[in-house]
Amino acid sequence: MAISTSRFVTLLSLVAPFVMVACDVADDAGADLHPEKVEQVGRSEVNNAQHLNSAVLNGIQLNGIQLNGIQLNGIQLNSQQFNGIQLNGSVFTGTLNSVVHTGEDFIGAEMELTAGSTTYTLRFDDIYENPDQPGKGVFFHDISISDDDGATWDALCRKPTGEPTQAILLANYWNPTTGARVDDADAITFACRYAVLAKCVEWGYIPWSSVEQCEGQTCDTVELQDYHQTCTRMARADYCGTGQSYTFNGTPIDLYDHLNPRLQTRSTSTIAGWGVEAEWGPNGATCIGDELRMTMYDESNIPYTLPTCLDDIDDASDCGAFPAGRPDSKIANAYCHTWTSNPENCMENNDDAPI
Repeated sequence: MAISTSRFVTLLSLVAPFVMVACDVADDAGADLHPEKVEQVGRSEVNNAQHLNSAVLNGIQLNGIQLNGIQLNGIQLNSQQFNGIQLNGSVFTGTLNSVVHTGEDFIGAEMELTAGSTTYTLRFDDIYENPDQPGKGVFFHDISISDDDGATWDALCRKPTGEPTQAILLANYWNPTTGARVDDADAITFACRYAVLAKCVEWGYIPWSSVEQCEGQTCDTVELQDYHQTCTRMARADYCGTGQSYTFNGTPIDLYDHLNPRLQTRSTSTIAGWGVEAEWGPNGATCIGDELRMTMYDESNIPYTLPTCLDDIDDASDCGAFPAGRPDSKIANAYCHTWTSNPENCMENNDDAPI
């Protein structure tokens, strides 16, 4: 994907002084979930996903702040400008002094961006492959940003707790209102970790990759781009595929897919209280089960508008089983309906309850 100098669109998860994208729920939604304790539960060895007894901790944020109409003025290293910049997977490739450079070669490089009347500089402080996805081409970028010619620098991406974190570079961009992926050869997204776009990559749904889907002795190549988009709908409980989220930050969910072999498998089917929430496709839920995450809103007395699409989505007894009659279904998930009111009941071992 060549990056045009005439148009550059990015979604950035930034801190002040930028204007934050409004959350989909009230500011205090989920405040009683004690996310600082949930964060301590631990990490899975698979895809670097955070798990709570195998249930992934998800959140409402797609990626954060949006800066539209940004102009890419070039990437420089030691005052020399790269030529022919392209994004290959999640790393830049370009030519400097007739030598092709890629990936870690861009450590120390600076990129100048213009947004409105303000010019920003991004500096690539470190670039390294995700150690939990070796050989998958998923690279983390530690990036700093300055709006005063390098006099002061701040982290481009931060965790919900405020600590700096990394970005994963993705082709295309996502509409911040609808959550839809917009395929644009001249666009790139800096997907900050701990937000949904990056999480879905770390959960194995790498949008530039493909996997082998096998049925018996027959295997076909399956592109993962739509699985990644489906994952973003599922993680945010965006039932109607409109960008409206119905989840809280830190909510545990158990996701799985129908790939063979699967990238994510269900692991809570034997734990009481965990039921299938939905099957999902790139445009939202394709069927619904018994455990919608709106239970949390009811229990927390937070008003909400019922998703208008639910009447048109099958309340299917086989939801979560991926029958052939729902070909658009790519990912399913389970949810524990007592998570907010009695979270210890959602644990396989009550001694492991985070609250």
